[in-house]
Amino acid sequence: MVRPVELVESFMHALSNREMKRIMSFLDEQSSWQNVPRPPSKGVLEIELMFSLIIRKSSKVQWKILNSASTDNRA
Repeated sequence: MVRPVELVESFMHALSNREMKRIMSFLDEQSSWQNVPRPPSKGVLEIELMFSLIIRKSSKVQWKILNSASTDNRA
């Protein structure tokens, strides 16, 4: 079974590689994502639009994970 922290690391790897299809494979209609200070994006279409703008306007995407917390089923 994949640990939650491994899912987060895989997601961040897809983001760094600018792989939209892979990025979106981690999300569903119940998902939300917020890049502060912008309002949250909710559901697949809004999140895909938000990430596609970041990917298209960037030659490189690199977010460092400075701290993380996880349990058996949550990261």
